[in-house]
Amino acid sequence: MSVIQTPTSVPINNLPPPVTSGSGIQTFIDVNGEQWVAKNGVYSGVWKRARDVMHAVAYRNAAYTMTTSQVVFPYDVQRNDQYGMWTPASNGFTLGCPGWWLCQGTICGGTSAGSQYIQGSICYNGVGASSDNVIQSAATGLFWRTQCLLLMPAGTIINLQAYQNVANAVSVGIITHLEVMYLGSG
Repeated sequence: MSVIQTPTSVPINNLPPPVTSGSGIQTFIDVNGEQWVAKNGVYSGVWKRARDVMHAVAYRNAAYTMTTSQVVFPYDVQRNDQYGMWTPASNGFTLGCPGWWLCQGTICGGTSAGSQYIQGSICYNGVGASSDNVIQSAATGLFWRTQCLLLMPAGTIINLQAYQNVANAVSVGIITHLEVMYLGSG
């Protein structure tokens, strides 16, 4: 009697084999139009659905005083960034795949008197995409937040630019953060 062997693994959604070389994020669109990503050294190079894993956060951990002119906000800690989208030179994230991205930013800071505010925007490649400001009428502190939904190509740089009309200290920790999350190809 002869034994017929069948393959022990079957490619799912026509995915290529795991990525075992290179340093960048690889992308692949399967037969159903789903975006997949892989990177050598991340999950052993195995392909993952982009909407499940392309999410990253940066926040401010060291003491910082807001400026009175708009600058790129200097985050200094990255969290949940398995694919290494954080780009220190731009103080932002370089998007790893094309599609719809939800971008959110917050700054929590102090005030020294009434009528103080924080103003800023999430930017893509230096262009403002959202604009919000928070005006404080009493000396109790500020919580500023903005978000936007962007359809962007891979390689787009997302950062946050902000200023305060009176320079005050920023609250440190995850409360002052920038976040990017891949939602899908649209």
